[in-house]
Amino acid sequence: MQTPVLSAQRSAFSLVEVALAIAVVSFAIIGIISLMSSGLGNFRQVMDTTIAAQLAQRIINDAEQADFKVLTDAVASATSTEVKQAEKEGKTFSFRAPTIKEPAFRYFDEQGKEIIPKANGKLEAKQKLNAVYWINMRIVPKSKLPRTDQKATELAQLTVEVACNPNAVDLTDKTFFETENSSPRYNLLKAPAGVRVLTYSAYVGRND
Repeated sequence: MQTPVLSAQRSAFSLVEVALAIAVVSFAIIGIISLMSSGLGNFRQVMDTTIAAQLAQRIINDAEQADFKVLTDAVASATSTEVKQAEKEGKTFSFRAPTIKEPAFRYFDEQGKEIIPKANGKLEAKQKLNAVYWINMRIVPKSKLPRTDQKATELAQLTVEVACNPNAVDLTDKTFFETENSSPRYNLLKAPAGVRVLTYSAYVGRND
């Protein structure tokens, strides 16, 4: 007796089905990658905001502990000649009043550690690459009292600008500053593209 031979039917995906499957997976992967990129960008902004707030608070604390005359550059803010003379005598200032036109930054790396310029108050090339946060400070002596037009001789307004500058743009260029003396933004940054600036403000009073 002869045993009947059963024909095995083989099933497989067609080329069209394979192409459709690849297209679906590709769209899914592209969506996931775009979400990851957006998430990383948001995370970077949150980190910048957190570190900037901590640095600004540090600057404000320094201002509150500084001698009020030093804070407002009472001696060396009249002319650039006096500023240069003060620097020759080794008198350096962490704060600048609006009458001083040259920008003076403090620099910090991505972990919030301060970078001290090694020569002439300017960063070396390697230091510049590590300086992610550039801090511009402006002091307005004899500041107006909040919600009034009266000026207080023993009250100064401190504005702290934290520039998130990962591309190491040279912000000391005067074109990045408001130079009009009558402008309320005098000596404050006009940030170039790619540089995010977070601004903080505080009033510091004389208590001696």
